[in-house]
Order: sequence, then structure tokens, then C-alpha cells
Amino acid sequence: MKNLIYAAGFLTAGVASLALSTSLQAQDGSKRWTIGAGVRGFYDDNIFTRPDIDPVTKADLRLSSFGLELTPSVSFNLPLEQGRLDLGYTYGLRYYEDRPGDDIDQYHNFTGNFSHQFSPRYKIGVSENFAIAQEPEQIAGAGAALIPFRTEGDNIRNSAGIVFTAQITDPISADLSYNNNYYDYDNAQYGQALDRIEHTIGTSLRYQFRPTTFGSIGYNYGIYDYTSKDVTTINPQTKDQDSHFIYGGVDHNFTSKLLGSARVGVQIATWDKLGANLDKSQTKVTPYADGSLSYLYAAGSSVRVGVKHQRNATDLFDEYANPVLDTESTLGYVTVTHKITEKLNVSLNGLFQDSSFEAPNTVIDGESEQYWSFGVSLSYQFTRWLSGEASYYYDNLDSKLVQGYREYDRNRVFLGVRFSY
Repeated sequence: MKNLIYAAGFLTAGVASLALSTSLQAQDGSKRWTIGAGVRGFYDDNIFTRPDIDPVTKADLRLSSFGLELTPSVSFNLPLEQGRLDLGYTYGLRYYEDRPGDDIDQYHNFTGNFSHQFSPRYKIGVSENFAIAQEPEQIAGAGAALIPFRTEGDNIRNSAGIVFTAQITDPISADLSYNNNYYDYDNAQYGQALDRIEHTIGTSLRYQFRPTTFGSIGYNYGIYDYTSKDVTTINPQTKDQDSHFIYGGVDHNFTSKLLGSARVGVQIATWDKLGANLDKSQTKVTPYADGSLSYLYAAGSSVRVGVKHQRNATDLFDEYANPVLDTESTLGYVTVTHKITEKLNVSLNGLFQDSSFEAPNTVIDGESEQYWSFGVSLSYQFTRWLSGEASYYYDNLDSKLVQGYREYDRNRVFLGVRFSY
């Protein structure tokens, strides 16, 4: 298997690269099976996410190409007596007209969700999302901060989770959850910096103050184990981290169409394998926040805005024989869906991410870079089963690190049709 990518959507709230998303669309829940197939032409003016000019040699680095993308998909929905099972699979083949080396990419994405209601007070939910990807927004997974570079190879990301919910009394409920994320990069440099397994164990307690308002307190324990065996420069295990998340939150329905949610607290991160150069261990206390606001302002039309702040992995690995441990990132996003007519829809998506690097005893410690992404997409429903789409997406990374080799901008245009039955 070679050069595989997954083009599923990023962030539950929506992200700027929705044009790349060919994951299964929302379907009629009464249908057991749904099949689809998409055909799109595209133009990408920076296929390797490189700066325009080599900062040292001044050689041109940017490469562009036209191409064609095929995306068949299938989904299966099974209502159960006390729950539901949903499965989906998307395969994609992308052909580049003018790309050095291999001119064909493939991508795969499998999703699964299972829910079961044991009784009116107890229920469980299980989720699975497996992807083989190259584009940054698809590797990140839902809700995660972006590593903003495209990388060749069989890059694997698997996310799985389980949550058990108990209604203790009429106003009080509790959750117990476990989530696992697995990353395996084909590229040696990315693999050394980013191959890892993440475990998150969490519990929360919710209290219903009134029919439209819930308060909550919660605690999550995160374990981040780096798995690369490449120790040519620095042992990747020096980046291993444990984190404690302590937060309080509120969920409020302002109206039947305006919903808000917020979680605010602290993240206490500890690295205890740093070695003698960095006093063997280090602990950082930083803010943690996750909030969103959703508004359904008309039939088929909505807007959602959100922000998330926490520590995240970074592709930078070492600087002057000391590890780059992670970043403290703030991610803000907005997505708008507007129904112009019964058949014509437009969607707008924007994302901004500011990342500050944790790199003790180096010149980049505390330095930051900013990533912007914006997209607009028009879709037209020709018939019940056939629709057309035109999309444009812009990405920009503003970074002065690594002598300017990280900085880039990218424009992508897509035009195509999709059949769904």
C-alpha cells in the first residue's frame, strides 16, 4: 500500500478544508444502506505545502498541479431495539496531472458508532474512526489542533472512544469515558516527532439547574506516549507527557435555536524523562478552555463559532540537542451554512490557530506561529440523487522558525458532481 490519503472532514464544528471532505454525508436515518460516488476536478497551487522560495538558495520550491478525484462511499445504519449501529467507509483516488514521482494517491476512512440504552438511566456509546491520510486536516481528527503540513506516505490515525452515562437522580448525571488516539507516520522525520499513543480517561458530573441549563465539573487524565524507535538525535520518549485536566462548565439553551457550551479550567502537564540537561522533569500549568455557540437562524441555515485552548503535539523535534516538547495552542473556528434556495446552498468555514512552542533551553522556547484557513463552497441539488459542487480553499502558515522553511500559503479549487442513493 503506497501513498494513501484520507479526505474526511476535520473538527465536529467544521473546518476550512471542507472541500476536501468526501466522508459520508448525513443521510435519511430510515434508510438501511446508502451508497455514493463523487467525481471532482481540482487545481492545487502548492501540492507539497512549501514556501515559495528557498530562504537560503533562493530556488523555487512551490509546485502546482491540476488533478482528478474519485470518491465512492457506502454507509450502513441499523436501528436496534435499545440503541443504534452506524458504519461508514469512504475510498478515494486522487490523480495529479503534474506531480514529481508518484502521481496517484489513495485514501481510506472507516467510521463506526454504536449506542445502547440499558435502561432509562444507563446508556453507553462506542465510537471508532480509522484513517490513512496525507493532508493535515484529515490526520488531525475531530477537535484536534493541526500539524499544518502535508506529508507523503501511509500516515495512520486511529481514534476510538467509549463513554458510559448514568442518570443518578433526576437533576444529576455522571459520565465515565476513555479515548485512545494512535498516530503512525510513514515519513521518518514526522515519525520521530509525532508517532504516539494518547490515552484519556475522564469523568464528569452534571447538574440540571433548570430545563435549559446544565452545570458540570470534570477531570481528565491524559497519557501521551511517543513510540518512535529512532534515537539518532534525541530519544522521542523524552517528550512523553502526563496531563491532568480540571474544569467546570455550563451548557445553556438560550432559545430552541441558540445553544451554548463552555468548559474552562487548567491543564497540568508533566514531562519526567527529560534527562540531566533539563533537570530530568518539568511541570507546566496552563489554561484549558473549550467553548462553542450554535445558532439555527433559518430552516437549513446555521452558524457555529468556537474556541479551544490546550497543549498539543508538534512536528518540530529538537533544537540544539534539546527536545521541542509540544505547543500551547489556541484554536478558533467558525462555520456557516446557508440555504439560498431549495436546491442551492453555500457554506463558509474559517479557522485560526496560534501555537507557542515549549522548548526549554532553546531560542525557540516561547516563539509562536499562526495558521489560517478559509473556505467557501456552493452546492446545487440537480435531482434527488445528483448534486454539483464548486469550492475554493486558502491556507496560510505564518512562521519565522527554521529559517523560514515552514512558512507557506496554498490555494485550492474544486469542481465536481456527487451521486448518492
